[in-house]
Amino acid sequence: MKHWMPLLLLLITPLLQAQDDTLSLSDIVTNRDLYPDQLSQLQWLPGSHQYAYITDKDSLLVVDVRKETSRIYLTLSRLNDYLPDSLREATRFPYIRWQSDYTFSFRHDGYIWSYTVGRDSLDPRIAIPDGAQRFTYTDDYHFACVIADNLYAGQGLSAPTQLTDDGSREIVYGDAAYRREFGISKGLFWADNSERLAFYRIDQDPVTDYPLTDYSAVPASTKLINYPMNGDSSEHTTVGLYNVSTKEVVYLQPTGPYDQYYTNLTWSPDGNYLYAAVLNRGQDTMRLQQFDGRSGVFIKTLFTETDPKYVEPEHGPIFLDDQPGEFLWFSERSGFQHLYHYDTDGVLLGQKTQGEWEVTDLIGIDDRGRYMYVTTTAKSPLERHVYKVDLKDGDTASMTQQPGVHRAQMSYDGRYLLDRYSNVNTPGVTQRISTRRGEVEGILHRADNPLAGYDVPEMELVTLTAKDGTPLYGRLIKPSDFSSRKKYPAIIYVYGGPHVQLVRNSWLGGGQLFLYYLAQQGYVVFTLDSRGSAGRGMAFEQAIFRQMGTLEVADQTLVGAEYLKAQSFVDPDRIGVHGWSYGGFMTLSMLLRQPDYFQVGVAGGPVTDWRMYEVMYGERYMDRRQENPEGFKKSNLSQYVDQLAGKRLLMIHGLQDDVVLPQHSIQFIQAAIAAGQHVDFFPYASHPHNVRGKDRAHLYGKIVDYFDTHLK
Repeated sequence: MKHWMPLLLLLITPLLQAQDDTLSLSDIVTNRDLYPDQLSQLQWLPGSHQYAYITDKDSLLVVDVRKETSRIYLTLSRLNDYLPDSLREATRFPYIRWQSDYTFSFRHDGYIWSYTVGRDSLDPRIAIPDGAQRFTYTDDYHFACVIADNLYAGQGLSAPTQLTDDGSREIVYGDAAYRREFGISKGLFWADNSERLAFYRIDQDPVTDYPLTDYSAVPASTKLINYPMNGDSSEHTTVGLYNVSTKEVVYLQPTGPYDQYYTNLTWSPDGNYLYAAVLNRGQDTMRLQQFDGRSGVFIKTLFTETDPKYVEPEHGPIFLDDQPGEFLWFSERSGFQHLYHYDTDGVLLGQKTQGEWEVTDLIGIDDRGRYMYVTTTAKSPLERHVYKVDLKDGDTASMTQQPGVHRAQMSYDGRYLLDRYSNVNTPGVTQRISTRRGEVEGILHRADNPLAGYDVPEMELVTLTAKDGTPLYGRLIKPSDFSSRKKYPAIIYVYGGPHVQLVRNSWLGGGQLFLYYLAQQGYVVFTLDSRGSAGRGMAFEQAIFRQMGTLEVADQTLVGAEYLKAQSFVDPDRIGVHGWSYGGFMTLSMLLRQPDYFQVGVAGGPVTDWRMYEVMYGERYMDRRQENPEGFKKSNLSQYVDQLAGKRLLMIHGLQDDVVLPQHSIQFIQAAIAAGQHVDFFPYASHPHNVRGKDRAHLYGKIVDYFDTHLK
């Protein structure tokens, strides 16, 4: 019985045009004009009803919503006039950070500069130390950075103070801990009052050294990295606290074993306390803990969250401006990510959003503490819309009506939103919304179609159904000059893993231009968000727990590939699959575990054995290898190499890949050789996990050539 059963044809793009211009691989990589333009650095000014952006003439334009006026605050040429002659000129307007409605700062040529409206000058505020890494600063120009592996902090133009002296490759300060899992993107955290700094100290000594070969020199050399593999010893991370006044450094009092995770570090508004979402290594128990910001002494656990599979905190407490003893907390405890209201005693004051949909972002809370603005999937998993939530009675109202994916910024008092959205028919619109009236007040910018004049293939979004009735969303791109009377080869572009959603009602359906290039070459290109991917709630994601490469492969084949085979214009004997990273793992899994569907695969940076993947991500979804031997055995792809008979497989790997180690591909190839099977392999010697820069066009060309050779 077939279970693909298309339920609904959602949207069809009107991109098919009778034009001669075709996309080129070099243009896809380097030509920014092929992507929708938008207002650069659009942001609200603090504490005002003014917003600013950089015009295409490199001028800083400020708009006053109340007065309905606009003025140029500063031009690039004037900025360069203000810079000392000894410094480099800025070639484009730098990224600016507003500190008030009349003052902003920016980084240029070794300094942090400040500009104040009405003063025809720039003021140097911080002299960035030579060799500074992980540099961060506050609005009153306290700064912290790492120099030669050690942590430094200072203020203004004075030389910084050295805080540590044991930094090395093994002892890492101020970097994002735990391989950037759990929403961690940095390792230095200033309190709002700039009086204290929290930082990660990562001791990698317990972690096994792993060699990567650098081929740029002759002879080649070995670079050692620390890579904690599943089930092995992990890093020992502690959290340090620096007191600006006393110049003292202390560390958080341990509350568990060395390999637990201190995630989502957040200072209290007054800077007296530090909060951490502390997760056990098994990742099934999270404790929100409070520590004294001066001594690092543990004070209390506010509450605990558990889940039989895993808990994944990615947001710290969000304190309320009008009630500094209360905060909002993101949690997936209901099966969908929602917001909960707590006080600092750990008392739950209420659940603020609820339903079988996700809150993906908290935009802000108005200055009266009455309304909260959030981005959600309430209307459709394919879209993102902004909702207004009454914090007293829980009433909600949608602030965005146009179909598509919306991203918004809120004015300080919550009266206005700057909203940018796109959908399959709209490259991008930026608009101002009145939250009180719930209506659009004006259009700030409407992007032109950057692909006008190109022969862009037709795309449609479809809804399919899994065997158990779960709806799955897909994107189908038809070849240029499509004819329903022809039989075309097809390529499934796949990811299929956590934290990624490939199919959306956004410009190009969420697809990258390379997929349209493939369709332009005569392929049907299909993508399906199978179970395990993002945006659909915990049950949808956790369906792959302890069995990666099983249920999501069934969705991709019994649903996705079956749907393709049922299309009269698809040649069922010429279907290929391509993906990168988790998508590379899925490419191999689909080709080897469902070989009847596919003839060709191109797997980039693939995981082939989850035992060799890192602790934080791998143990969340597969548990430790000692706890789940059957799951690891079943997902080890080397055992399926016999299924390569009659298939063509290209494996691509960056030899500096410190995310999915090159050993994954090498061991799989060795297993194929032992089994008498043939694999094609192409390394990028100088690239890490992704191939970027001009070499990306080369990568694309390699993929196209392989499919042209073996699928057409």
